[in-house]
Amino acid sequence: MDNLEKANIIVEFVQRFHNDTQYDEFFAYNDLGIPLCVAITGELVTLTKKGDEILSDTWFSFCDTIGADPETDYDNLDTMLD
Repeated sequence: MDNLEKANIIVEFVQRFHNDTQYDEFFAYNDLGIPLCVAITGELVTLTKKGDEILSDTWFSFCDTIGADPETDYDNLDTMLD
């Protein structure tokens, strides 16, 4: 999966579950990664090496939070949540 696909999935997750207290720890930990994903999906930024590291950390944290394999290619959020 490329960075844009990962960012799109994370942004969709945040939009759907931002009020779910079950994920408060994920949202708090990724206080830089989530806004970065929003900027990526809006084509507002070009990732630097550090930005790529933050996105990768956010992706692995996200996958750990929902119990998904971070190395698998997913079509969308729903396939990850199944």
